[in-house]
Amino acid sequence: MDRKSHIFRSILSQIYIDDERLQDRIIEAFTRFYQPEKGEDEAILVSKLAGFVYSYIKSNLCRKDDLAWESFIEMFSGLFHNQLISRFNLRDELLREEIIQAFLHHIMRKCEEGRFNPSSQEINGFRGYIMTAFRNFTTNYLQRRMPRIQSIDDIQSMIESGEGPELKWCEKIQLIMEIHGFSTEERMIIRLKCDGFTQKEIAEILNRSEAYISRKFRATVERLRQYFSGKA
Repeated sequence: MDRKSHIFRSILSQIYIDDERLQDRIIEAFTRFYQPEKGEDEAILVSKLAGFVYSYIKSNLCRKDDLAWESFIEMFSGLFHNQLISRFNLRDELLREEIIQAFLHHIMRKCEEGRFNPSSQEINGFRGYIMTAFRNFTTNYLQRRMPRIQSIDDIQSMIESGEGPELKWCEKIQLIMEIHGFSTEERMIIRLKCDGFTQKEIAEILNRSEAYISRKFRATVERLRQYFSGKA
């Protein structure tokens, strides 16, 4: 690999594009667009290549250009995962992938409707624009998945019976608990209760006393009530 190619790959890695095949395609497109002068300062190359990638994505994303979409996904997928973990405390990789795919489809629909125009954003603000859009989308997406409950007093009986106002109600409770940082043990107790295990059986599974499980269950339910009532 010559020095110029090494520099180009290094620049692309800095903006989260690590796939070598994709790097080759971007470099090929860039060199058609811009021919560096002999001895040109490396800092200028860095700025021009990074600017080219952002400009290409912004200009061609809504045109369903393959290179623009592949570059966009490669550039932002890691950032999306990091935000889902750090901001929303989502440790479930499958759920994170579900949200990311839903967001990509959301962008496609917005493009088709003419309501998504990334080309209007300045290059320096493009990443912030996308990450803000993703954060807002994720917040709305998770809120739609949360259970709708008429009375917070029904939580304990719903958990114990495994029945709720919607299909997969207990799965949604688990999602809320994960988002709000409930412990693994707390989530396990609620999960086992939803699955119909008795307090004695849960105590044996978790190697705890029945009294401990009883106290922990009541405390967890009370904490859930606070989230549903907006007091947490």
